[in-house]
Amino acid sequence: MAGLYIHIPFCRRKCGYCDFVSGEDLNGIDRYLSAIEKEAQIRKGLYKRFETVYIGGGTPSILNEKQIEKLFSILNRNFSFPSDAELTFEANPESLTAGKARTLKSLGVNRISLGLQSFDEKNLSYLGRLAREEDFHRAFGFLEKAGFENLSADLIYGLPHSSHKTWREDLKKAAGMGFSHISCYCLELHPHTPLGLKNEKIDEKKQEKMFFSALEFLKKSGYEHYEISNFARKGFRCSHNMNYWLRGDYLGLGISAASCSGSLRTVNEKELGKYFELISKSRPPSSFCEKLSKIQVYREKMMLALRLRDGIEYDGDIFIKFKDKAEKALKDGFLEKTGGKVRIKEKFLFVSNSVISDIIF
Repeated sequence: MAGLYIHIPFCRRKCGYCDFVSGEDLNGIDRYLSAIEKEAQIRKGLYKRFETVYIGGGTPSILNEKQIEKLFSILNRNFSFPSDAELTFEANPESLTAGKARTLKSLGVNRISLGLQSFDEKNLSYLGRLAREEDFHRAFGFLEKAGFENLSADLIYGLPHSSHKTWREDLKKAAGMGFSHISCYCLELHPHTPLGLKNEKIDEKKQEKMFFSALEFLKKSGYEHYEISNFARKGFRCSHNMNYWLRGDYLGLGISAASCSGSLRTVNEKELGKYFELISKSRPPSSFCEKLSKIQVYREKMMLALRLRDGIEYDGDIFIKFKDKAEKALKDGFLEKTGGKVRIKEKFLFVSNSVISDIIF
């Protein structure tokens, strides 16, 4: 299995917490799509077909209908996909129209990831989001009318000023709208972002309480907790992201996009000018390339697998590589064994990075 990721780095306005490569120069979209086509031509011999496609950003829904059609024409001319491929498109409520929803559906997109983050006015203002609650419902209506059934919502918790009550309301409203998938991300303040520069203190105890509140509420609401930050109704796990967590191969197109093939990892140029320059010379636009050692690959496999609630095979070759430290974690109560697999105990999921680090290093 291999996945294809396409990065669309354009936004109407960059959010205060955003650490992704994105910008606000919307005049460059058509030139960028042409560069994506050239990169696709350069890389199309790497894989025969892709089982999943994920178009993220940035704000992919900022593309107009003709640009969306052009993007999918590029993909279909250069790659092949099975009839049941999962095709995900990220959208922000304020830039999604009824016409775009219909266009996406007609092009075979079958999964939409809608950036909500919060329903609360104060939270949205703090995060620098353009959309408000009425925009969420309008966009959701467009998608439902277009025939989409697999809809995912992104939520953010743990904002410095936010309350536990507000977080519970966010969860209730998202579940009540009928999303088949909900991702709950803990706010991180990166130093070079506008919010990070404020030097505000994060209350990790409050964040931890909110995390477990989400677990409790969403499981009671019929969602399966299948990865640390992700919840899905039966049959609606994100296949593209599952491929990441199982450390499958993937190809990334566009600036800053990463690719992984076995032990080889590459990352594209993050500066648009350099990306265009390399593409114009018919060269792969990579700025970073590394060949991982066997132990580095095993570490990644162990780290990613322990994020999944399915866990990792107790008798498998990955677990055996870290058997001594993993057995100690089992004995100390950080891990649990169930059905021949090992996973992090639920009560230690919020500090999973520390648990995993102690095992693999």
